[in-house]
Amino acid sequence: MFDISLTFSRGDFTLQAALQLRAGGLHVLFGPSGSGKTTLLRLLAGLENKAVGHIHAPDGRNWLKMPSRLRPVGLMFQQHALFPHLSVRHNIAFGLRGKTENERVAMLLEAISLSHRAHCRPGSLSGGECQRVALARALAPAPQLLLLDEPFSSLDEQAARELQQLLKTLQQQDGFTVLMVTHNKSEAYRLADSVWLLEAGKVSGGGEPDHMLMGQRLSGRFQAEAEVCHVESDGLMARLEVRMEKRRFSLLVDESWRLQHGIEAGSRVLLTAKASDFSVFPVS
Repeated sequence: MFDISLTFSRGDFTLQAALQLRAGGLHVLFGPSGSGKTTLLRLLAGLENKAVGHIHAPDGRNWLKMPSRLRPVGLMFQQHALFPHLSVRHNIAFGLRGKTENERVAMLLEAISLSHRAHCRPGSLSGGECQRVALARALAPAPQLLLLDEPFSSLDEQAARELQQLLKTLQQQDGFTVLMVTHNKSEAYRLADSVWLLEAGKVSGGGEPDHMLMGQRLSGRFQAEAEVCHVESDGLMARLEVRMEKRRFSLLVDESWRLQHGIEAGSRVLLTAKASDFSVFPVS
């Protein structure tokens, strides 16, 4: 368990965060812009100082007393920030030292399916490929805690879903803990083991996605139940044909999410929409 309690002030802004993250879980930090989400990630990584409190890791160490270079933390932002003059291999290996460097990089290249592009430079890669390299670089030192700041928001839907599935696969294989910032309800519901809400610099609560995103906290300008009429899947994405009253339309959802919740033809789902954020939830 990561036990985190931090207070940090800068000018008129104060961040007060208390949260407990199960080791090996994927946890989402959800909240509006300006609420302090990125600041909290930077505090955990040691990129901001002058906070008071503690960051107790599962081994009992207080990371708040450790310099950033000694914290077993990986950090990945919305923009990949790869070194343009280095190859894919050398970007992943940046910061690694020792006899196992080549073995670790080779394993990660295979995991992200880019072994064949190991000697290419970032300028020749697609956006999705660059984000995969950035994820591999963040994981190269085998961190205990991986911090992700909206890592999928710059990608198209297909590339985002592929990277999300890769993240889940690697996390389940290696057992590292993830804390991810997102504004996307569907993404949070699909990926998270727990969701923590940060509003105006304060963590207002945390719990399972069903409760935090589908309970009284779930709001939207539009909500309606619909029936799934037909399902098509390519193994990664599923197309749901749904019927609401006399209208039919199609939706794309993550296939692993569909299987997890047993969504089949005849299932009832809850559709919510607010501005450009459209979400689908199972109806029990």
